[in-house]
Amino acid sequence: MELTEHIAAFLRANGFPDATSGAMPPEPDRAVTVYATGVRARRDEEGSRFQIIVRSEKGIDTALADAMQIMELLDDFSGITAIDSPYFGRIVAESGIAAMGEDSSRRLLYSLNFRVWYC
Repeated sequence: MELTEHIAAFLRANGFPDATSGAMPPEPDRAVTVYATGVRARRDEEGSRFQIIVRSEKGIDTALADAMQIMELLDDFSGITAIDSPYFGRIVAESGIAAMGEDSSRRLLYSLNFRVWYC
């Protein structure tokens, strides 16, 4: 399993049952996807980077609350996310939650950017 899938699995186990990695599916409306934005080898001193995109339900801004919950869950996290996951020495937010506007179906999008050190 790659880094982004480990993060998506952790999110699925913590209240985001439809979390995916690699590509955001068109459904369900309310979705969370983890993208690799600068993955390096394990134990790299600069760490790896990933981005999470959160999408809301149509007509309701659920994404901001979801993004805030993810930020609280991941920022300054250290430990093991699942039995088969690598050890995450530390995950830190690289920036605050950023609004991205709407997708073509008028669902609101937010992004979160993180850096992780793992082995």
